[in-house]
Amino acid sequence: IEFRQKTKDNNWKWILSMGKIVSYDEQGNPLRILGTHTDITERKKAEEALLNAEQRLQFLLSATPAVIYSARAVFPFAATYISDNITEQTGYLPEEFVGIPNFWSDKIHADDKEKIMYDLTHLFEKKYHIHEYRFRIKDGSYLWMQDEIKLIVDAAGNPLEMVGYWINIDKRKKAEQAITESEEKYRTLVEQASDAIFIADANGKFITVN
Repeated sequence: IEFRQKTKDNNWKWILSMGKIVSYDEQGNPLRILGTHTDITERKKAEEALLNAEQRLQFLLSATPAVIYSARAVFPFAATYISDNITEQTGYLPEEFVGIPNFWSDKIHADDKEKIMYDLTHLFEKKYHIHEYRFRIKDGSYLWMQDEIKLIVDAAGNPLEMVGYWINIDKRKKAEQAITESEEKYRTLVEQASDAIFIADANGKFITVN
């Protein structure tokens, strides 16, 4: 057992107590216990510091909008860790990503998947890669994600694993699409107009004209 014991100077030390019964009476009741008491205060302090560090790290991971992950450096690039905030963004549990090897790759939009898998081959050459793709979340809809990856290698240069983070860029991509559609409508209206439409600078120099 482990417990805290007050010392003579009114401080507290953690003690690890281990014992074994070494003799019994004629009725089989324990008579003597051989045991040890070990001061494990420093070990307990180290465990507490580690726990505090892990709690701070978990808070930072859950507070950031970026999803942090690690994955195997071989197809299908199965996740080995993913931060808890993945559930807030996609509806899936971290255990689903880590427990099912094809989970991530199976959720990539069909129109993006071939390119994404091909582009990942460049990661092994450059050790770093950024790509954007649509990812199917739990409600069946798709979100645009920006995925930034770094390849971790050993001393000999052999791939060990991939680490990276996702950022939800769905609003940005939809805004870009809306701007593109608006520009296309504008160009169509201008080019089909019977009147002359132009843009000129302050000196009267034409910049564009239909």
